[in-house]
Amino acid sequence: IHAAGIAGGRIISHKTAEMVDRVWRPKVTGSRTLVDQLKDDSLDFVLFCSSLNARYGGIGQIDYCAANAYQDALAAALDDPEGTRYISVNWEAWLKVGMAARHHAQESVADEMDGLGELGISPEEGADIFNRVLAFPQTNVMVSTIDWTYRVSMFDDLTAKYHQALAGPMESDETHDRPDLMSPYV
Repeated sequence: IHAAGIAGGRIISHKTAEMVDRVWRPKVTGSRTLVDQLKDDSLDFVLFCSSLNARYGGIGQIDYCAANAYQDALAAALDDPEGTRYISVNWEAWLKVGMAARHHAQESVADEMDGLGELGISPEEGADIFNRVLAFPQTNVMVSTIDWTYRVSMFDDLTAKYHQALAGPMESDETHDRPDLMSPYV
C-alpha cells in the first residue's frame, strides 16, 4: 500500500521546479521505485492511495493533481488480473487522520462550499471501503462522500470565484473605439 504524499499549495505561476519536485517525489518517484522493487515478487495487489484531486484538480494543486493522475495511469498500465492487481483509489479526504487533517482542509473546503457540512470519511469508513475496493475488480476507484456531479459543480464555482477575485473589480464600463490599425479586426 503506497500512501505517501505531499499536497501542493500555490498557483502554477508561483511554483518553482523544486516545489513541484517536492510534491511529485513521494507519488511519482515513490510509486515507480515501489513497482521496481516489487517486480519479481508475487503479490495479491499493490494499492496506490491517490486523490480525488486527480479527477477535478484544485486551485493551487496542479502538481498534486498530476502526481495522483500518474498513480492512476500507472495502476491502469500495470494491472494484471491474472497476476498482481494494481489498484489506484481516488480517496476523499479522511477525517482526523492523514494529509487533510494535518492541513485542516476539510474545514476550509466545507466553509467555501456553503455549509455542505463536514466532508470526509472516518478511519472506520475508510477500513470498510478499503475491503470493498479489494473485492471490486476495477483498477481505479473514486471514493466521494457527496454526489460527484455536485462536487465538480461546486469546485467549478469556487474556481470561477477565485479567478474573479484575481481579476479584481472592473474600474469602469467605458468602451473605446478601435484605433486605426494595419491588421483587420477578427
